[in-house]
Formats: sequence, structure tokens, C-alpha cells
Amino acid sequence: MIESRLTKREARRYLDQFVTTGSLRIADHAQRRMRKRRFGTQDARYVMASGEIKSMSYQDDFGDWKIEIVGEDLDGYELTLLVGLDLDESRVSLITGF
Repeated sequence: MIESRLTKREARRYLDQFVTTGSLRIADHAQRRMRKRRFGTQDARYVMASGEIKSMSYQDDFGDWKIEIVGEDLDGYELTLLVGLDLDESRVSLITGF
């Protein structure tokens, strides 16, 4: 298990690494929200790369970090994402977006 301490700077580095290497999982709930809110995978990737990390909390139940990221999508609309950052699996999971 990875140490449950992580700075925003470290989280940003992992997000960039995992998203650019294709280690992005999109949860079923997120796919439904994407259709309803009319944003795509590229919008989500863009916000993950350029948005501001607003909050982070370690989730003991899941062994990963829940991160709230706020930014603008490719069309300039505000988009907030909740993602799970799993350091053990080297993966980012998009949980939801609004």
C-alpha cells in the first residue's frame, strides 16, 4: 500500500502521468453524467491537465485518493470533476463530472 500522504503538487504529477499514458478509467456513472452534461473524454482530460485541484482526501475504504478538480472544458465552460487516484494501480478513475 502506498503511503497515504500526498501533496497537491505530487497529485498533479501523477494525474499528468497516468492520463497521458492512457491509464484513465471512466466509471459507468461518469459516462452517464458525460452524456447528460454534454462533455466528452477530451474535455475531462483537459480539465484534469489544466484545472485546479480544489480538494483531496484519502479513501481508506478504496485505498485511493478522491480529488476534486475545477477548470474549464474545451468550450470554455466550467467543469468540476471528481476523480479517484490509485497509486497502487497507477490509474485515474473519473467518478463524475458536473
